[in-house]
Formats: sequence, C-alpha cells, structure tokens
Amino acid sequence: MNWIGFLGYAAAASVLLTFCMGTMLPLRIAAITSNVLFATYGVFAHIYPVLVLHTILLPVLTLLAFGRDGAFGTARICAKAA
Repeated sequence: MNWIGFLGYAAAASVLLTFCMGTMLPLRIAAITSNVLFATYGVFAHIYPVLVLHTILLPVLTLLAFGRDGAFGTARICAKAA
C-alpha cells in the first residue's frame, strides 16, 4: 500500500472515531480532522467529489465548533455565567 492508500484508511478511521465520541466538542474536532484528511486524500488520489464535499463541510463544521453558539462558544458563555 502506498501513502495515498494509507491516508484514505486514516481518513476512514477518523470517521469511525467520530461515532465513538460521547460529547459534542470531541466529536466536532474529530469531524474537522476527518474533513482535512479526506480533502487531502481527494487531492492526491484525484477523487474530486470527495475533495469538493469535504472542502464544503470543513467551514461548516469549523463554525459549529468554534462559533459563538458552537461548543467553544457555549463553554465560554457558561464560564462567564459561573
């Protein structure tokens, strides 16, 4: 197996990892990691539908994780309220 195949398996394993998360913040971080791995895999394996899908999903997941109402935003709001 070459390194591109290994990258594809790593991306697939990261998707599996997202299903094992119990809370939202680790799930979002695992999903962002998965998107980066799959987009990279799409570039080097010349699988452009995979590249396009994960390039679109990456900013969406990033906003959900790090936006004001995302997991980090909620944590900041809760910390201020305490």
